Amino acid sequence: MKAARPPERNFGCRVSDDYQYRGLRTIVLENARLRVSVLADKGTDIFEFLYKPMDIDFMYRAPAGVRDPRLAVPSIANPAGEYLDYWHGGWQEAFPTGGWPCRHAGASFGLHGEVNLIPWSYRITEDEQHRVSVHFWARTMRSPFLIEKTLSLEGDIAELRISERVTNEGAVKAEFMWGHHPVIGPPFLDESCFIAAAADAVVVPEESLWPRGRLKQGRYRWPMAEDRGGRPVDLSRVLPAGAGVADGIYLTELREGRCSVVSGRLGLSWSITWPKEVFPWIWLWHVAGGETDAPFFGRNYNLAIEPFTSFPNSFEAVRAAGTQKKLQPGESLDADLAVTVFTPGAGGRIV
Repeated sequence: MKAARPPERNFGCRVSDDYQYRGLRTIVLENARLRVSVLADKGTDIFEFLYKPMDIDFMYRAPAGVRDPRLAVPSIANPAGEYLDYWHGGWQEAFPTGGWPCRHAGASFGLHGEVNLIPWSYRITEDEQHRVSVHFWARTMRSPFLIEKTLSLEGDIAELRISERVTNEGAVKAEFMWGHHPVIGPPFLDESCFIAAAADAVVVPEESLWPRGRLKQGRYRWPMAEDRGGRPVDLSRVLPAGAGVADGIYLTELREGRCSVVSGRLGLSWSITWPKEVFPWIWLWHVAGGETDAPFFGRNYNLAIEPFTSFPNSFEAVRAAGTQKKLQPGESLDADLAVTVFTPGAGGRIV
């Protein structure tokens, strides 16, 4: 039986767990500025991050939309895992591995780990006019971790706060990767946008990994790089939707854990902050029609800004580079993130 809830409220901060979206338990947090919708039954994906004054949802929505993993069953298992079968855009969490499928500690993991497809438990911990909070938690299936996070909104501030913890519940040391995978799309994203990242360097991986990419492999000073013809490229500029490009790069040498996407057309900025000692890399995935195979078929126009613990994007390569994280039995790692909507024309004021 659920605990007694406060009287219903249609003003100030509010939270509801009375909804299902396409059959999935959905938690909605909102205030005067934001509405944030979370799929508790699928990885706590944030599929809606709506800035209410302008009716702008920052999250990319893939053509297939949200699918219930319990009902939409592929005809054959994908060797890379089921992540892309149920990818709707939005914001996933990658844990305890990230990037390509791998084997580790006697277990196999699909693309971006295992927490983004499983249901999470939750409890509404605050439900007041001035603040709402929801605590989510899950235990991984093939690794010994407890992952927890609390999402909060306060007052009429356009800022979502996320406080997270991962704990090794095993009896031996456990290694892992951890990252966030928020994907921004239209109607916010277009060629008037630019990326403002507190990074000094960018790594472009080998060109064979991105056959529809434009960039030459190497390490550069952010935001500049070279294309495959040796011409300079400003990576802070967002491509137009029809460019036919798909790039994957890694930003490092962070001065602080911060990255913003700023729209010149709208005068609006989506800005994410995090502890750089936990997530010292930014994986940046920019697609403008250049992903031509399944499940995209040239239809997606998106920009992912992904704070990550590790580099590069496979666990085997991460272990070789020594960038994996480690927890002793019973040990935890905490991280606090925030996403804020700014109006740059108002001097960066939170709106």
